[in-house]
Amino acid sequence: MKAIKQLTFFSVIAFFISCSQNKEEIILTLNQKVGDEQTIVSEIETKGNEQMSMKSTVIARFKVSAKDAKNVYTYTTNVLNIKSETKMFGEIEEYDSNKDESLMTSDEKSMHYEFKNTLDSTFEILIDEKGNIVKPFYNTDGSGASDAIVDISNIQLVFPKDKVTINSKWEDEKTNPLTKTKTKSTYTIKDITEDKIIISVNAVIDGVPGLLEQNNVAGEYILNKKDCTLLKGTLEMNLQTGGKVTNTYYKK
Repeated sequence: MKAIKQLTFFSVIAFFISCSQNKEEIILTLNQKVGDEQTIVSEIETKGNEQMSMKSTVIARFKVSAKDAKNVYTYTTNVLNIKSETKMFGEIEEYDSNKDESLMTSDEKSMHYEFKNTLDSTFEILIDEKGNIVKPFYNTDGSGASDAIVDISNIQLVFPKDKVTINSKWEDEKTNPLTKTKTKSTYTIKDITEDKIIISVNAVIDGVPGLLEQNNVAGEYILNKKDCTLLKGTLEMNLQTGGKVTNTYYKK
């Protein structure tokens, strides 16, 4: 009899929890104004073992400089800082673009020379209200398309057309311009709070014949509920040679 009472009690609790779950429906759409700014930190950390690790950081400022009648945003982008640290068998190599050039080693100066054009330039990128890249990064000086400053496709999610609620799912697919491999991602709304939207992601990256096998990525994004801009995102992937790669993106 006691067991039956306990079972009934927990069943009632489960019922009320399920009934009280947030049923709110929302539309995921970028909702920014001209002049809005956001500084995004992009970190990629690779850990093979105790003897080897690499970490690179790019800090970039995105400013909404225009918004057209079709709700396509033009973001003016400047790279504020580039840092890297490589640890290998007890040796450490570091680079920080904010370091006084006169204090840099020859290796640091060599890296600084490679990044100098990116650091000194102003870029623009066009993204529509659903997160689709309408025009990739290009130099505003008219020199044409630019190499990727950061992987904007990992910072800016592509949103579904329909309304979503907790447990809603949608899919997106992108192609790596270098390897031509496809990444298929499935997004799930984990929670909707008063000021945040929490989204989990599971992705599959196609393999490269003869080089790499298919790989899986898992992570989570937190968006500002007010305008659907990024607050934080994390993606993790195991290396097939051992170790792990962690991508972290967050608003500074």
